[in-house]
Amino acid sequence: MTESVTGERQSLSGGVRSRPALPTDVNALVRICSKCFPEYYKWQSIYPIGKNWWQVAIESKASQIIVLEDSSGIFALDVLVLALELWKAENKRRNGSLMARVFSAFCCPVPAVWKRLWKVALARLTYRRPVRNSVLERNCEQTAWLEYIAVLPRMVRQGHASWLFRIHEQGALAAGSTTINTHVDSENVPSRRMMEKMGYKLISEDIRGCLYGKSLV
Repeated sequence: MTESVTGERQSLSGGVRSRPALPTDVNALVRICSKCFPEYYKWQSIYPIGKNWWQVAIESKASQIIVLEDSSGIFALDVLVLALELWKAENKRRNGSLMARVFSAFCCPVPAVWKRLWKVALARLTYRRPVRNSVLERNCEQTAWLEYIAVLPRMVRQGHASWLFRIHEQGALAAGSTTINTHVDSENVPSRRMMEKMGYKLISEDIRGCLYGKSLV
């Protein structure tokens, strides 16, 4: 097994390899997210939205996207944001226009979509917004952001998520980050347990979810 934070292909155990995501991986990444994040309308049946998001994210200089693959193809992904200001500036390019997102939400026949939209609307109407942005901006240059980590159901409980955590933490350190923050849905108990297992501490919790963080030094 070799370890590297230079973005090169790495051989792990059991024929599993890690490498940076490529533009040709977009379809596989959308499929993984549709299976791992069914509550998020972006990754459901609205393929153009998900495809555009990944195309922009892969081309971005703000993020480091790693995939795990075996003989059957890609089965896990990790998105680590290292340049937060640039990532926020590219938000509209990734998500598309507001009208496109609203139209997509109305077209998506998943009840969880409306649950999520309700939570967001309620947070804005009651001013109970997450403190995520204020925490990130406090020390933006030294804080990395874990945007997504996902492993297909058929490959869970095999240590792959732990490998992705180690890879992105190495990448964050190599880029000069001293902390990593991430946001998890309050009801996503398995993800919360994984965060705590990997040493992430709960920073805050509000109507939109939980903010976790970990010091790398």
